Amino acid sequence: MAAPPRGPSRPTRRPPTSRPPAAGGPARYGDGRRRRPPPPGRFDFLKGAIGPLNALRIRFRRRVKETGGRRFYRLLSLFAVTLVFAAAVTATVLVATRKNACEVTVGGIRVGIIKANKKITAASLRDIAVNKIENEIDMRIQIVEEVAFTPIHASSKSMSAEEHIISAIAGALTYKVEAAVITVGGERYAALKKTQEAEEIRVNLLNAYVQEGSVIIEKDFVEDFAITPVFVEMSELTDSERAYRELTATTGIEQAYSVRGGDTLWQIAVDYGMTLDELYALNPGLTPNIYVGQQIVMLSQKPVLSVRTVEEVRYTEVLPKSVEYIYNNQQPKTYSRVIQQGRDGQQDVTSHIERVNGFTVDSRVVDYTVTTPAVNDVIELGTK
Repeated sequence: MAAPPRGPSRPTRRPPTSRPPAAGGPARYGDGRRRRPPPPGRFDFLKGAIGPLNALRIRFRRRVKETGGRRFYRLLSLFAVTLVFAAAVTATVLVATRKNACEVTVGGIRVGIIKANKKITAASLRDIAVNKIENEIDMRIQIVEEVAFTPIHASSKSMSAEEHIISAIAGALTYKVEAAVITVGGERYAALKKTQEAEEIRVNLLNAYVQEGSVIIEKDFVEDFAITPVFVEMSELTDSERAYRELTATTGIEQAYSVRGGDTLWQIAVDYGMTLDELYALNPGLTPNIYVGQQIVMLSQKPVLSVRTVEEVRYTEVLPKSVEYIYNNQQPKTYSRVIQQGRDGQQDVTSHIERVNGFTVDSRVVDYTVTTPAVNDVIELGTK
């Protein structure tokens, strides 16, 4: 049986023959001499990096020729499939773990989840919620908790709309409100919702001891009265009527009174707004027989605020005439004759009356103008 025909045999590589170089000619490949290196060029520094890559390329091409290309393409296909699979897995993992939402917390407590958006921040939502509360209560507020965002991955079903998140933040925030706080001598007495209400109370307190038609040139409190904006709890707010009552309340203070001429126990008690029973209770052993200089303990009512007023009073005052005497030694002592009949004059007086809580504490004349001079009586008397 005849053997199958063989394919064309691969030609064997013959070793290069060594031929002597031609006299005076250039060196050739295989002539046994080394080729002269080319002159140094501009990019010679790249040879160190390109050389290993070129060697790797030659080895790769040789390997492909030896295996006929089949194994190489199988490996290349396997590598491509593996690469595609790894890319798909990586993409799936990235999509599954991508932080596409933000968890919204108020003071560390979660109030909802919102879709991630560069234009929406914790500060912007906080400001919107604060404005919402301020518009509802018509007051400025100072929040206690902080609003924070935490990036997370969440499903679309678990996300809430921006309006719902704002309402949730407004409901979770605790805050203080800016009130008009009235202090007297540094002590807080009332906190009102509006500064206008506090100013109205101040005006009413100052006018409580001002009589209608009087000319007041000075009006102020004896104590240090101040209205200051302060953030307080909502429970500390009070209404205008209650604040006015607290500021006009009085406190009983004991003080000594020295009896003057014409005083009676009944009149002293009336002047201090007391009854005789209260007066006897403060002064054990006191009898109706009092004397000048006797010390009696009285109970005076001191208000929280004392109002000092200075009233300017203008009035016309009589300028009394005086008498001038002319002595005549030619007439007897019984002689008397009116030489000039005099008359009283007039002057306009301006005085300032200082009062504390309606009681006069000082009165002084600040100016006067004589409108009608007084004419003196002139009388002649005999001295003989």
